Amino acid sequence: MSTLLPARRRAEKFAALVDATSSTGADEPYAPLLEVVGALWGTLEVHKQARVRDMNQDGPLLEYPVPVVPDTVHAVTFAHNGQRVSLDVRVRHVQAGRAADGTTVYLAGVEFLSVPAALLELVAGVS
Repeated sequence: MSTLLPARRRAEKFAALVDATSSTGADEPYAPLLEVVGALWGTLEVHKQARVRDMNQDGPLLEYPVPVVPDTVHAVTFAHNGQRVSLDVRVRHVQAGRAADGTTVYLAGVEFLSVPAALLELVAGVS
């Protein structure tokens, strides 16, 4: 019996589950399992909708459904009445809060890294 890495052992157990599931007659394709050894550099792109709770000249207070990490930079797109403005923001602080329906939300104070003229026009049109 060979010694396997714990990740490899978990992958083999998962593969056995996938094989058992696919032998039930379901005609679903399964992707091959990959074993990651060491650090991999890359980009993870996640699209989550956030609600603007408040905004000033430095940046907005955003309500996220998931926690975000302070001091990280995010690409955001503001949309209002069919207009969209994309820009980068840096998360400055995060705290858990409650939405009106009682669910947990995360309030993140973010700062604008640059303010495009289109954003100023969008904000002026809202106020």
